[in-house]
Amino acid sequence: MSHNTENTAARGRANDDVEINVDEADFESGTILPRVLELLTRTASEQERQRYERFFGAASVAIERLGEIDVSGSEDEDPDNTEVTFWEKLAPVVTGTLRRVESFLDVVRNQFPITEVEQEAALDEAFDEAFSSFDGGAPGTLATQEPTDSIQETAKTLRSFCSNLTRELRSLQDSLASPSIMQDRWNLLERIGEFRGRARSAIGEMVFVAARLFAVVRKEDVVPFYKEDVDTSLALRGSISALRNRIDVQRTRLERVDAATDDASARTYVKRILDEFHGFTRTNVYRSMRAVDRRTFLEVKRELEKIAKRTLLDSREIRTSLEGLARFLDSLTLMNQRELLLTHDKESIADIERHLNATVDAVVDEKPDVARSSLALALKTGENLFGREPTFDVLLNLFTHARIDTVELPELLAMAHLIRRQL
Repeated sequence: MSHNTENTAARGRANDDVEINVDEADFESGTILPRVLELLTRTASEQERQRYERFFGAASVAIERLGEIDVSGSEDEDPDNTEVTFWEKLAPVVTGTLRRVESFLDVVRNQFPITEVEQEAALDEAFDEAFSSFDGGAPGTLATQEPTDSIQETAKTLRSFCSNLTRELRSLQDSLASPSIMQDRWNLLERIGEFRGRARSAIGEMVFVAARLFAVVRKEDVVPFYKEDVDTSLALRGSISALRNRIDVQRTRLERVDAATDDASARTYVKRILDEFHGFTRTNVYRSMRAVDRRTFLEVKRELEKIAKRTLLDSREIRTSLEGLARFLDSLTLMNQRELLLTHDKESIADIERHLNATVDAVVDEKPDVARSSLALALKTGENLFGREPTFDVLLNLFTHARIDTVELPELLAMAHLIRRQL
């Protein structure tokens, strides 16, 4: 990116004094994971080692700095508050995001230079391969490929990522230059958060691609904060599922009550639902939700709060509100399509299948202790899928509370088949 483009595009229309001053020296080296340090011992020369050490260190800093946007409390501010005030609070996050991405891209360009002809030739093929899991291809396919033997091919792949991230960066800068996005704080927050998450994922993929130059590796061993991101996504999925189950209990009870004849009971159940909402918004898990989901969450909560304040409750109004709540909770299951969770779930299901196969084999061989142990391992691994599918959750809860040590071979076989059908 030229300096003119860089300085012009890094300004938001709502705050013309926001500038991005890119300085590669400002990009200090971050913590490099032990597995990556071990890989660096395989470099052919000291110069090559320093090149990759600088790349991995810069990537670690970028991934860490490109964490979730923290705007805690902003959604509860006065809706009539000026958007300029909101932008002033968000501006440091925006400038930091753009600066860190641009700085990292400069590190990659400097450490992995290639000619323009090579860049054009490699762009489509390398980017499609590296991003196959993002575009709906089989997640985790890169993890099973043999390491490449060409440093130059790796450089081409990394530069293809740079080209894509540069386009993403310019797209964000164009959005920030539009007055319309500044008129809605939630749209602004969602746009920036989306870019920040995509940039973080892309840099993680770049680390993975570079590490594969030396050996077959797993993402959690080489990509900084990958495991933490998976754990956060699993916690969010599990918490949403648990919240939905608790709210469904109160919804069922509320639907059986006629507010016109039993106002007190109706208010009790509405209050319990609101209590669940209030409790959830005070958790760290809630803060990890996408801005668009938090926005809808708060809209549903405020609608219920208005209903609860009415002198006379209306069963029809309550029913309509609950239907909207159900649709919203259903929409949150789309998080299962995130690349992180798709990869995690695929690996977990493979592990469960392996334990179930061991269970069946032990039943055939009439080894009850081995069968029970294998089934217990399958159930333990299945806990990683909690929140993925309601039917599986019910089955998992049922079997987890069963006394596996007392179950006989025929029942163990039946349980294994039931679990397999729900995967």
